[in-house]
Order: sequence, then structure tokens, then C-alpha cells
Amino acid sequence: MNFSALDAYQSKQVQKIYRHMTGMEQLKYIGRVVLDSIVVVLPIAIFLPPVLTNWLKGEESSPFEWLAALGGFVLWLAAILVARWRIKQALCNTAWAREQGYTPGKLKLDVFDKMISR
Repeated sequence: MNFSALDAYQSKQVQKIYRHMTGMEQLKYIGRVVLDSIVVVLPIAIFLPPVLTNWLKGEESSPFEWLAALGGFVLWLAAILVARWRIKQALCNTAWAREQGYTPGKLKLDVFDKMISR
């Protein structure tokens, strides 16, 4: 599988792990990424539309709708952090990464790791 389109955003560590993945490891990884992507999108897809549709109609949203949207936003942020951790675990569970001693705590996923880890 070719992940070269994402190379500009990925760390060198992730690129090395990708190059050494077996076919089955690639399939498992893609499945993990798809599942985590769905989990990241759900909070926004569920809680934001009521507020957004009211705003587009020029109507005011109720305080409950704003609280639900805020809760959805918080869940979205949490889902992103959990998804990133699960992706790190999936990458570190490949045979080559285990041999090299990679751990989720030390693996840098992408250019955003510097911003998130502060």
C-alpha cells in the first residue's frame, strides 16, 4: 500500500514503519484508521447540526442546543486524542516496530505532535 501522499505530514518514524508493514498489518491498520475516523466524526455530526441549521435560518438556538454543541465539541476533541493514541498503538504493534523498540509514548505521528504534546 502506498502512503506517499501523506509523507509531508508524517514523521520519519511513521514512514519507516509503513515501509516495513506486511500486507496483513496494512489491512489491520487501515481498518483501525477507518474506525477511528468514524468515531472522530460522530460527535460533530450528531451535536452540531441543530445549532448550524438554526444559525443558517437566522433563528436563535436554545441554551440546551448550545450546551449539546459544546458537549459534542468536547467529545470531538477527546475522540481525536484517543484516535491518535490508538493509531500509535497499531503502528507500534507491527512486527518491525516491536523489533526496533518503538512505543506509543515515544512515537511521533506527524507534524502536529509538537503542537499537541505541549
